[in-house]
Amino acid sequence: MPAARAERGAGQCFLSLGTSGSGTRITQVCSLRQHSPIRPVAISWDSRQGHAGTFRHRSRCLTMQTNNARPISSRHAHEAALPTGGFKALPEISCLVPKVRSLGPARRRRVGVEIEFGGLSSEAAAACVADVLGGRTERLGPGNWWVSGGRHGDVKIYLDTAWRPSEDSALARAGVELGRSVVPVEIVTEPLPQSALPEVGVLIASLDEAGAEGTEAGLLRCYGLHLNIELVDPDEGADMARIALAYGLLEGWLRHRDPLDTGRRMLPFVDPWPKALTADLAECWPDLDRQSLLEALHRHISSRNYGLDLLPAWASVAQEDFTRWMPEDRSVTARPAYHYRLPDCRIGSPGWSLAYEWNRWVLIERLAADSRRLTELCHAWWLTREAPLVPDRGEWFASVTRILGPLADLAPEGGPEASAGA
Repeated sequence: MPAARAERGAGQCFLSLGTSGSGTRITQVCSLRQHSPIRPVAISWDSRQGHAGTFRHRSRCLTMQTNNARPISSRHAHEAALPTGGFKALPEISCLVPKVRSLGPARRRRVGVEIEFGGLSSEAAAACVADVLGGRTERLGPGNWWVSGGRHGDVKIYLDTAWRPSEDSALARAGVELGRSVVPVEIVTEPLPQSALPEVGVLIASLDEAGAEGTEAGLLRCYGLHLNIELVDPDEGADMARIALAYGLLEGWLRHRDPLDTGRRMLPFVDPWPKALTADLAECWPDLDRQSLLEALHRHISSRNYGLDLLPAWASVAQEDFTRWMPEDRSVTARPAYHYRLPDCRIGSPGWSLAYEWNRWVLIERLAADSRRLTELCHAWWLTREAPLVPDRGEWFASVTRILGPLADLAPEGGPEASAGA
């Protein structure tokens, strides 16, 4: 793929271009700053849209200089590569679920994004949001900002703590500044169309350039990237059982393929699902349904602090059942969405991106839509559990990789850097 160069102040941007019969599209943008590695920035630019050879990033206009095009070095190309294929498509699950009242095509399902990070104030983060997604910034209080009127709805930016001060005083502001050293700032979007996810990827790159830090900045940087993926069947949750089984079967393998940050593993916010829960779901397959899932959740789940939190969806599609089983829980907001909490937020890490984490979720849904592979994995699960004298989980992980086949490439072994080098 050819590369073009765009000047940007004292630095440079390198653009990977793809061509088609109807125009030229930028598929990759990498900024090169002195003494710092190349960071990938996903930009959508199309010469057919009348930009006349320019595009915008963080409110700066960059002009392509195709006459001075030169290839990116192999070392930089490796560091800058975006995950292969970008954002993969969700499968159609509704056709596999009896009597499902779905939203229609999978691409219509919306996704909320929550981004935790450090190293940057809420005010500076709000400015990045407005730059990339549009809208007006408004300060609501110390460490608490709001961006309204953007292209994809309103966005909240705040210090992620229940002790965030409600009053605006010198003492409160000092407390917020002190808290920023250990408490993450969080950006929370409204449910977005999937087509907007690349723009959120641009936002993450903008945060990186502004100085935001991810999990790899230090032991106490236990930041997560959460996805809230709308249910296929937001009324009844008929798809929840398949998704839950697929996640339960894949969770250990996903953690093995790309281990979580040490600090996040030590804290009780993304615990592995109880093995007994996955066992109950696998035992019910292929007759697993929503009622079987809810009965298993009754037996094994009393918290939302897992890599996949099903409590908001449970409270949404079976409110009376949820309230009866967890009457004292006031922390759960009912919404018809899978609260996927597993991913680290690795802002600044080579190869890492929103697309990388999204594609790992897509793997879960593609397995859920594949009855043959689900059956094979359930069978392999029981074979492994019935061989307690085998201490090495490698046999199970190898079985998962073999059964998944090409789908395993959605969660590359070795993590984002392996994906970037693919």
